[in-house]
Amino acid sequence: MSQNNNGNLSDCNFPKGDPYEEYIVSDRHYTFTPTTFTKRQLRPSEYTYRKDGTVAKSRFERERLENERDALIFIAENSSIPVPRVLEWSDIDGVGSLTVERISGGTYGEVHDTLGPSDQAKLDRNTLNYIEETLLPQLQSLRATKMGQLAGIVFPPVRVTGQEDRPRWEARTSTTRRYVYCHNDIASHNIMVDPATLTVNAVIDWEYSGFFPKEMEFPFWKIERNESYDEEHCRKMIELLDAPGELR
Repeated sequence: MSQNNNGNLSDCNFPKGDPYEEYIVSDRHYTFTPTTFTKRQLRPSEYTYRKDGTVAKSRFERERLENERDALIFIAENSSIPVPRVLEWSDIDGVGSLTVERISGGTYGEVHDTLGPSDQAKLDRNTLNYIEETLLPQLQSLRATKMGQLAGIVFPPVRVTGQEDRPRWEARTSTTRRYVYCHNDIASHNIMVDPATLTVNAVIDWEYSGFFPKEMEFPFWKIERNESYDEEHCRKMIELLDAPGELR
């Protein structure tokens, strides 16, 4: 298991200080309590603006949050993969808010940095085994004939849209159920582990998850901290997204 800091900020990197904490990133407001974690859309008073005066929002901001809510329920009902339990969804004046249980422990990277060499090696083995022997097989057993998120729309992960940002991606279909459920960001910051047992507590941040060709699940867990996917990988992913549904 490798640590990688590329990609998006993890939604659930738990603060090490005050258990009651809140902060804002580009398109999310986060609130932590001892037992809950809430992420919501920004209110107009919290927006940041580009130099041209437009609001600095990322695409599919609302849809991603709704998809995480749906994904957490779907995964909990259709697998043994540990995920945060959904506690509440609210919509006040068009601002969506998702509250889930706060998972104990820390991210893989946080815990790994506190350990000695032998325990680091044990955590590496446990986490890699969990991903390759439990997480991926269970995800790939969940199959569909239509590509995309659970609500029926399609928004690929940032590594793809960063190369080609389209207002709409086609939801291709197949009679062979060739699309498997992908988390789309299985990286160290999205794996919560128990610092005592050095085992996986939960998999978090399912905003970009959905049914896609299995090759979309980039192996972030195998690459080193300063490595990342390359442009060739992204081009191949775009080709897969554009391929006819019956392509084998």
